[in-house]
Amino acid sequence: MSPVDNVLSHQGINFCRYVDDIVLFAESEIEARSLILTLANTLDKQQKLLIQRHKTQLMDRDKFRKFCLEMIEDRPIDDLERDLVLIIQKHSHGNPYRIVWISELSDDELSKFRPDVIEKIVTDYLEKPEPDYIRLRWFIRRLAQIGHPAGINIFLREFSRLLPALSEICRYFLAVSQVTDLDWENIGQDLLTFFENKIIKSNEYYQLSILSLFASQQKFDNLPSIIKLYQNASPYLRREIIICAAKHNATDWIRELKETFPTMDPWNRRAFIYASSIFPAEERKFFLKNIQGNDLLEELIIKWIKSE
Repeated sequence: MSPVDNVLSHQGINFCRYVDDIVLFAESEIEARSLILTLANTLDKQQKLLIQRHKTQLMDRDKFRKFCLEMIEDRPIDDLERDLVLIIQKHSHGNPYRIVWISELSDDELSKFRPDVIEKIVTDYLEKPEPDYIRLRWFIRRLAQIGHPAGINIFLREFSRLLPALSEICRYFLAVSQVTDLDWENIGQDLLTFFENKIIKSNEYYQLSILSLFASQQKFDNLPSIIKLYQNASPYLRREIIICAAKHNATDWIRELKETFPTMDPWNRRAFIYASSIFPAEERKFFLKNIQGNDLLEELIIKWIKSE
């Protein structure tokens, strides 16, 4: 998002961003609406991203101040959520980045993390006239912190309605896959079916978020289905597919991309150079010898591969 920050700053726009949440400050409602259009245009040109309309709000000073004060308060939707959060906070000592191992929980604590409990909490959030996605995203991050699989079914079933929390959902699946043995191949297959969803199909960010799971964790498997996406994929998606193929040691398929290497964009070039690390030693040596790094990142990747 740094290019977006730079463009907004160069235009003298007063804003504040945290990850993908952006607050724009204006002197009037007319100026605010104009800034939203400017932001939408910048997101499209820089990252091919779209503004989430249901998350976009116009607030005056007093409403914004009240909103900010509410955001720093702990507001569990019910006692079930409060109990789960207290357990996680107890074992993490209030550190939202500390991993809490399931083995650390007592039998009584562990019994509270049931699929029906997580389902009720998530459903209660979603069935509100105006779902509090910010708070829901916060709750999902806490679940990812402990990596308990109780949320998998509800997250898959309500995937379309949970798109505003997609990055948190993906983080949760990745966290659970690292600590729990489940049928991840079938779960991966379920995730890939969402590529047929009209909203996901029209949004490159959503597609990247899902594919990043397969590139990060081999357990999700389904490589043939992912490779089929390559031909019609955007450059950004192709990068994730190349990385995914490398993680699955798909040497022969990656080799077929060699002839397109000279015409690849910078990020795909870097991904392919990284993927060349799985080539047989002599082939890898010959390939790296005949390319020149176009920038520091390429040179560093080549240096890393040669040192392996």
